[in-house]
Amino acid sequence: MAAARRSDRLVLQLVTDIMHFELSVLDGTDDRLPVLRPDLRTVTKRCRLGMRIARPAMERLGIAFDGPDTAHALESARHMCAAVRNDMAKGEHLTLRRSIQPVSLVHDEYLFIRVLQSYEATFAAVAVNLASTIQALSLGMGARAIHALASAEKSFRDTSLLFSMVATMQPVAFLKFREYTDGASAIQSQNYKIVESLCRTPELSRIESPAYLSVPSVRGRVLAGQRTVDDAVASSTDQLTVSVGESLHSAMQQFEKSVLRWRKTHHRVASRMLGHRRGTGHTEGIPYLANTRAIPIFGRCPALALLSA
Repeated sequence: MAAARRSDRLVLQLVTDIMHFELSVLDGTDDRLPVLRPDLRTVTKRCRLGMRIARPAMERLGIAFDGPDTAHALESARHMCAAVRNDMAKGEHLTLRRSIQPVSLVHDEYLFIRVLQSYEATFAAVAVNLASTIQALSLGMGARAIHALASAEKSFRDTSLLFSMVATMQPVAFLKFREYTDGASAIQSQNYKIVESLCRTPELSRIESPAYLSVPSVRGRVLAGQRTVDDAVASSTDQLTVSVGESLHSAMQQFEKSVLRWRKTHHRVASRMLGHRRGTGHTEGIPYLANTRAIPIFGRCPALALLSA
């Protein structure tokens, strides 16, 4: 619960900061990143998407928002940004200011940075829930494991609109700053690799690939025999009732569905931005994403077969 709340709060602050930057540039009060600024229609679309992401988090966090109807997108976005900023502590304001360090003068890099940070926060929260799933199964607490896995899935689903915001970027703008974004590819995300490796132990070929060689600390834990959800399910199947086992299997299927959808959307958006070029951070790009988007999230072990029987 605490991890989900921290993630909600951070993602909310990051997403509304995207809107705040767009509105400030539109108003002429922020002169940063003047190259290839978007038109009014694009700014309006970004604000609409940002509000759709932000509203559920605001409700969960109990942050009041009584702005005008979303038909007036820009005015509503101003009210939402103000409500979130008024709720932030001094330290949070400072962290937000210090955590934006563009490498170019291209306007859309601001959005790109904040979306990456939002996904990193989401992956971190998902990892906590997966660890809780493993612990709960180890203790024979099936219901708690199901709840933790469902929370992990919800985190993925709630931030799916972030890709819609990325899709509003101009490909020409993305190509101008992408050469300086080493370390900013999904393949290089430590938190994402933690999520993946907590679900099941990757094949040796993947552990020895750039996917894990780029995150040595995660690779080290995998090689040391890190316990996974697959492991926990396999060792607890005979301790679960039929109904709990069925619910657990359903939760695993739903989580896998959401992660695979995320991968496919990532591939689609990256294809639009990159074409046949190499990926962000000098990675292999589209060929790599095409090859990995359908890698199973969980294994196909006998325990899963029993759960689905």
